Amino acid sequence: MNQEKIGKFIAECRKKQGLTQQELADKLNLTYKAISKWECGKGLPDVTLYEPLCKILKISLNEFFAGQLLEEEEVLKSSERNILKIAVEEKKSRTRLNQVIVLSLIVIIALVGVVFDFYTYMSEYMNVAKTFELNWGIVLPSDFKEEYAVNTGVSFHGDGERYSVYSGMSFLTSLEDSKNELLEEEVNNLYNALNISEEYRINFAHQYSWKKIYQKDDERNYLYCIFDEETKRFYFYENIF
Repeated sequence: MNQEKIGKFIAECRKKQGLTQQELADKLNLTYKAISKWECGKGLPDVTLYEPLCKILKISLNEFFAGQLLEEEEVLKSSERNILKIAVEEKKSRTRLNQVIVLSLIVIIALVGVVFDFYTYMSEYMNVAKTFELNWGIVLPSDFKEEYAVNTGVSFHGDGERYSVYSGMSFLTSLEDSKNELLEEEVNNLYNALNISEEYRINFAHQYSWKKIYQKDDERNYLYCIFDEETKRFYFYENIF
């Protein structure tokens, strides 16, 4: 199945129904991050979600698999193609799963002797400020005071989100002064997902400046740096795929 095509189709149908990513996620008891991955073509819903998702989006299963709306005469042909695709994908999935299981066992056995020492070292060495230097090439000023830090935790795939708040004057150059709706939506979604208190949320009604930084090794990973001109706080939102 063409994940990218299906993802774009999900996004089109969601918008047609007047739903945000968060609203669709709520209806399926998921996080908005899962919806975002589907729509970016980075994955497909679990098979148990096909039927409820199609019902919400008001499309048929055939249209979901095809990644487009179908005319009546196209439905039968599409059904036959989809059956063949599903059979092929299922076989590939079983093969990939077996490979992942074998590889995982090898890795676990290889690392079991050193994992405890490594964990102890990282716990002492790593902190939020250090991750900025390692991941984004940003050195925070020594007078910056960390007021808050939280993360979503790391999934099996290694992705996650981090959010932190520092007090201090702006130290980055080339900050954008104009407001950014996508930035505000992503940060607000994180606030709701993690139940972050109002005390540590940026007030987007304030004048703020911002910058988006991409990771050199993988540009899917990015960091929003947001400076609130009124509170003199820096808000950092890290998104790791």
